[in-house]
Formats: sequence, structure tokens, C-alpha cells
Amino acid sequence: VQVHREGVATLYSLYFPRELKDLSKALQLPKPLSNWAVDFGGVRIVESLLLKKVKKDLFAVDIRKEGEFLSHGRQIRDKILVSGQDLIKSVEPLLKAYSQTAQDLRRLALANRDSGGGKAFLAQLRRQMDELLPEDFLCRFNAERLEHIPRYLKALKIRADRGLLNREKDRRREEELRPFVERLTELKKNIPLSLSAEKRLALEDFSQMIEEYKVSLYAQELKTAFPVSIRRLEDKLSEIERML
Repeated sequence: VQVHREGVATLYSLYFPRELKDLSKALQLPKPLSNWAVDFGGVRIVESLLLKKVKKDLFAVDIRKEGEFLSHGRQIRDKILVSGQDLIKSVEPLLKAYSQTAQDLRRLALANRDSGGGKAFLAQLRRQMDELLPEDFLCRFNAERLEHIPRYLKALKIRADRGLLNREKDRRREEELRPFVERLTELKKNIPLSLSAEKRLALEDFSQMIEEYKVSLYAQELKTAFPVSIRRLEDKLSEIERML
């Protein structure tokens, strides 16, 4: 079904050349978004992701007949440009938080350039930052998950500040989470293409629970979006193990 949807999306891309040309122009990032996008890899990468997201949401549908194709085309024609404009608004807080966190980590790295342990710790957090907002974040995460990412990034920055002051305390807290993080990584590596949407959602829920627990460990003042504990993480992992 997924391959078919992608094929339909390609057909709609050919069907709407003028609309997509107008959309590409509308997706040009204004300042300060264009400045923030630099830390994410550049303006073109973000604009390309926005375009891909619009196509995925509007074009990638399970349509099998010509009449259905034409009917759906009429329904979405006027939504193409509007969807792109709405997307720009939705990514603004994400790009801003990502850029600010990247700048903060660079500043801390410069201040700790002579500390081997500090540099390694900040490099680890930089990798986690990129995992929070990967290159395909718009297509990978739903709107609810995206809403929380600026808070996760802020928690990561708070962890960086506090972890540099007390590495031992940070390591103890990290050990609490390690079994869950490692198991999630292992599960994601072995996801079959045929995995059901229900099971994928369960994995995403578990991933979000881990991020919320990080907030409770490293930046309690930001508060969690829902109750989370080691016991709840264990229960969720057991549920996933039974599903798989």
C-alpha cells in the first residue's frame, strides 16, 4: 500500500506542476527562520522537507480509479498552497529551539575545549539533539510529538549546564535510563517493513516516554506532559515485547 501511495503522489506531482511551482516559491523561508535553518543543515534542506510533507499529506493516498484521482485532485487543489503556509508556521518554534540549543552547545563546547570529559559529554548531547529533530522530522513525527520537542531541547540544554558542573550525578541518572534507551535502539534497528501501524505507534509512545522521563531527571522545572516513571517504562516495554 505504501508503495502505491508513493506512486499516486508522483502522479499528482505531474498533475499539479503550476501549483507546485507556486508552492515552492511560498515555501521560501523568511527571516529569522532562514537564519535558524542554517543550524539544521541549511535553508534548502528545510524547504525541501516542507515540500515533501505537503506532498505526503495531500498526494500520497490510496486511490485506484481515475475518477477517484480526479475527484481527490479537485478537493486538494486549493489546499496545496495553504498547507505549505501552515507548515512554515508549525516549524518556526522547532527551528528556533533547535538553533538556540545548537548555539548553546557550541558555546559550552568552546568553554570546555580543554576538558576531555566535558567535550565527550557535549558531543553525546549533540547526537541526542539530532535524534530529537532528525532530517525527516515532519514526515516521521505527528503534530502532538512535534509540539513537545522544543521542551525536550530545552531540557537537553539544562542537562548540559548541570551535567558539566556535576558529571557523576549526571552519570547516575543516565544509568537509570540506559536499559530502556538501549532496548529501544535495538527494537528500532530490527523493525520489519511489514510492522503494523499499531506497533509502530507503540514504539513511538515508548520513545516519547523516555524523553519525558529525561525531563523529570534533568529539568524537573519544565514538568512532564504526563506521569512517567521507571515502573511505567517497564510496563510499556513489556507491552511492546508482547506485541512483537
